[in-house]
Amino acid sequence: MPRAQSPPGVQRAHLRTSPLASKPSSKRHTLPSDVLELSSDTTHIPLPPPQKPPGRVASLTTRKHKSKPKAQIQPSEVIEISSDEDDAPPSQEVVLADLRRQVKKLKQENDRHIKDCSSLATELARCRTELKEVNAKASEPKPTDGKLVLDPSQVEDGLSCEICTSRMYTPYLLPDCGHTFCFSCLKDWFGTTHARFLQANPHWSAGMVNLYVARIQGLLRPEYLNHPQIHNHLLQLQQPQPEYTCPTCRKRVLRRPVEDYALKALVRNISAANEVEKRNIPPDGPLTERRHGHLIVVDPWEGYFPKDR
Repeated sequence: MPRAQSPPGVQRAHLRTSPLASKPSSKRHTLPSDVLELSSDTTHIPLPPPQKPPGRVASLTTRKHKSKPKAQIQPSEVIEISSDEDDAPPSQEVVLADLRRQVKKLKQENDRHIKDCSSLATELARCRTELKEVNAKASEPKPTDGKLVLDPSQVEDGLSCEICTSRMYTPYLLPDCGHTFCFSCLKDWFGTTHARFLQANPHWSAGMVNLYVARIQGLLRPEYLNHPQIHNHLLQLQQPQPEYTCPTCRKRVLRRPVEDYALKALVRNISAANEVEKRNIPPDGPLTERRHGHLIVVDPWEGYFPKDR
């Protein structure tokens, strides 16, 4: 006989009861206390109101609920465990054989390096011997065929001017102190002193009174010139004169410089041996100036020092 259906739209939840519920069953698991079993039987049995567990709401309905799809568990990394005998540790004989091969190889490399070091040491000794021979030959005096061999760098200080540090192609010697300078530097040095003196004594007249004093000195006998009174009178008649000094020692220069011909020849000969310095040698000759359309020889120290008698 077909089961009577409940009124449409109304279905109630009942707990399924069984007359055999009191009997223990080994195959049936005990349901948890918070799980409700749903049934659509028509038997109406009063049920006690279900007690809601804390934090959970039980909703009973006969409508079919769409179950949410469960998240698929990604397969984790699979570790394959093999029981093959390939991973077994090598035997002691295999290890010893491998070590023996390595030791033999290292010995061969060591022997090769020893041979290389020996050959390099021999080559180094040969190079040192050759270097000693070259140094010995370089230190030996070379044949000069009777000529004097002179290194210009050894006498460079004596050939150069102390003011401009250039070669003294026209050297002049100061008789009062013995120092030597090139003509152009010495002329500029005395010219600067003379210009400063004229700036301090603008009314100075060169040679007028001093020429008169010189004539008096020439007329008097030497014993009279040494008399103190006559000497003092002559000094009073003389005008102040520029005090020329040596550029090196600052000693007063009273006599005009003289040309050093020996040093001049040495400087020119050494410079002529070098092709580059040979082009810088100035022409040798007296100092000349063009006056009134004619070249005349001039005294380079005129106006600075009196002429020697």
